[in-house]
Amino acid sequence: MSEPKPLLEIQNLSFSYSKSKEKTKLLDNISFSLPVGSCTALLGNNGCGKSTLFSILAGVRKPNSGKILVDGDPFKASASHASLLGYVPQENPLIEELSAKDNLLLRFHGHRKDFERMLTSTPMQLLDIASFYKLPVKKLSGGMKRRLSLACAFSNSPRLLLLDEPCSALDFSMKRQMNDCLTAYLKEGGTILLSTHEKEDLFLCTSLLFLKDGTLKEISSDEIPY
Repeated sequence: MSEPKPLLEIQNLSFSYSKSKEKTKLLDNISFSLPVGSCTALLGNNGCGKSTLFSILAGVRKPNSGKILVDGDPFKASASHASLLGYVPQENPLIEELSAKDNLLLRFHGHRKDFERMLTSTPMQLLDIASFYKLPVKKLSGGMKRRLSLACAFSNSPRLLLLDEPCSALDFSMKRQMNDCLTAYLKEGGTILLSTHEKEDLFLCTSLLFLKDGTLKEISSDEIPY
């Protein structure tokens, strides 16, 4: 049986930032791939560059060198890539003055009829978005904001989810519902890259990547250092 085709391929990616006139290399010639339908965890200590890598893959930042391929072709960040990937950064990406509904509308690419249908989809129901749909974001709890961020990522039915610590600020019950969302998404052929510091979030993952001192390597569950 042939191996699953990679959805995303990273080839020799490097990124440095300047600090006090010196360059610090966060990502040093790293390479990996994400097969279609897989769930991969990106692990590493705080400050090792995980969030930077997520922002590069989402098209927010540009690497210093290297290639990002989607289905074998160079990735170009644009408005049209909403159906390719959904991104949940570690920091709150929502507009506080707007309602939960308006934040979803801003991120949704499609007709109004499709938007109303999307609101009744499995992810929206499992995340219980209807319970705070009309409230302004500034009145939501931290857990509600995280759920809404996840809902925004799901809204365009992306092929790839980039989730930077998706369970932060979620209580036990909502973590379980979020995991139900991700399980259903994987069964439908979706692909996930997520970061976490909690071992219980790794049960869905088929592979583990560990980032340290700018280098990336695949590890087993026995090698997780925390």
